[in-house]
Amino acid sequence: MVKRKFPSRKYSTGNMKAKNLLIVFGSGFIMLLMGELVLRILGFSPWNAAPDPISVIPGGSVFQLDPVTGFRHKPGKFQVQIGELTFEMTHNERSLRITSTADTVVEPEGPELWFLGGSFTHGWAVNDNETFPWLLQSRYPKLRIVNYGVGGYGTLLSLLQLERELESGNLPDAVIVFYVFFHDQRNVFSRERRKTITGLNHLGPLAQPKVSFNESGQIEQIDSNTVEYEGLPGIEFSAVLNLLDDAYNSLERMLLRERDVTAALFERMAALAKRYGFELFVAGLSPDKATVEMLQRVELLGISTIDMAMPFWEPEFNNMPWDSHPNTAGQEIYAQKLERELLRLGLID
Repeated sequence: MVKRKFPSRKYSTGNMKAKNLLIVFGSGFIMLLMGELVLRILGFSPWNAAPDPISVIPGGSVFQLDPVTGFRHKPGKFQVQIGELTFEMTHNERSLRITSTADTVVEPEGPELWFLGGSFTHGWAVNDNETFPWLLQSRYPKLRIVNYGVGGYGTLLSLLQLERELESGNLPDAVIVFYVFFHDQRNVFSRERRKTITGLNHLGPLAQPKVSFNESGQIEQIDSNTVEYEGLPGIEFSAVLNLLDDAYNSLERMLLRERDVTAALFERMAALAKRYGFELFVAGLSPDKATVEMLQRVELLGISTIDMAMPFWEPEFNNMPWDSHPNTAGQEIYAQKLERELLRLGLID
């Protein structure tokens, strides 16, 4: 019997590589799907770039461009609705939130106090007469309290505000800068900050200056950047990719040395206080570790600090689920704490 020979089946090198690549990509895709499922179960989600559901009457917006700070509030009276939360806010012709009504204004005999800060100082989420600057002004009508707080501002934008006011000839008796830990990333306008506020672009044009350290170790201002965000491709669809994007952003924040930048900005404010002859205070609005540590650094710079710490994240002090800012109860606590401190410092009696 003659044995029949069959040709041996041999794969070419190219076929083997293609098969291996298919296995690698297939395994990676399966792992990605499994990771996606696990993250979704744990509560992680893709990035939602949709605008925040905030309604503003009239006009639909509350911000306008500013040549120095990038943006500021629009003058006028506005009604804001976020879910079931509704509040009214009024900005004067200088775009500053009012601290009294025209019929309650008296000729001030006491010191003029400037309050600088972000949305906590401005009083976002409460009515005009519920903000802590208003409450303090109503209790001490002989004071002149000016609320420079603007939603979204950090230490840098407060410094730019202060420089402009001083250069224009206005001079306070004392300036209080209200600080919370999340102001740090606003000062360097990190990727994480851009990602956070992109959903607020519908409230008006937003542009943001930032500062960073140069090669000689000095901070320098960089031109305003528009509030836009471009993350890793696919973060709108994948919780895994969105988590990787967040991890990259956290690394960037460390490299930007944002807390050192904040301390350097406070040092510049101290130099202004010495030059123009007003008292400078930094008030901490949160009891978290980062805020407390920053106040300690500020004291080493020779700046007096004020403790107004209040756990605004507790349910009784905010308007969740509609808004995380301090509510009327939180603003009242801030007013009481600040009143005690100002009495202790001798700024009011």
